[in-house]
Amino acid sequence: MHAEFVAGADGQHGAARASAPWELFTEYRMQHEFRWLTLLAEAPPSSDSTIYAVHPAGFAGHLLRSDTVTRFHLQVPFADTVDDWPDDRIWHELRIRLAQPGWTLNEGPVFSKNMLEMQSKVCEPMRHGRVFLLGDAAHIITPSGGKGMNLAMADAAELDAVLARFAESGDETDLDVYSARASPTSGRRRSSATRSST
Repeated sequence: MHAEFVAGADGQHGAARASAPWELFTEYRMQHEFRWLTLLAEAPPSSDSTIYAVHPAGFAGHLLRSDTVTRFHLQVPFADTVDDWPDDRIWHELRIRLAQPGWTLNEGPVFSKNMLEMQSKVCEPMRHGRVFLLGDAAHIITPSGGKGMNLAMADAAELDAVLARFAESGDETDLDVYSARASPTSGRRRSSATRSST
């Protein structure tokens, strides 16, 4: 099979990213100073909506999964491990961080615990020849930013526009516009990111 263009939208561990000549790319990384402890509990939701709570002790989240299972997030120190968070400690922190007058937190057995890295990565350029990187293949944004899917959809819309212009003009320079416009770092300061060649 032959293609004139390849849209590499297969994630950060996909074939498009793995086959790219990374010595020609620059990756910008931002590592947050905390992690999220994510867990699933056999507990009915305590609310009919998602809850994101900001508390002096850190972020907490209550997310709907089913009538009998709820997902929770807890912001924890970067050095913490899952073993540092037994169930009793988890429920204690959730009660404090999610507390509202007249509201009750439904509790139950925790059957899944994981640490989620809070790290953002962006590579530039987002194109090599006729291969274009989209979504997680080009950039990973922490869940706290809530932008991952939106950025991927914006990448696809931008690539569609660029390829349409190229089809009309036949001018290769039109292809360069994709990376310049689609990258999350375009037109933004990078002082908070660590630059590294990969």
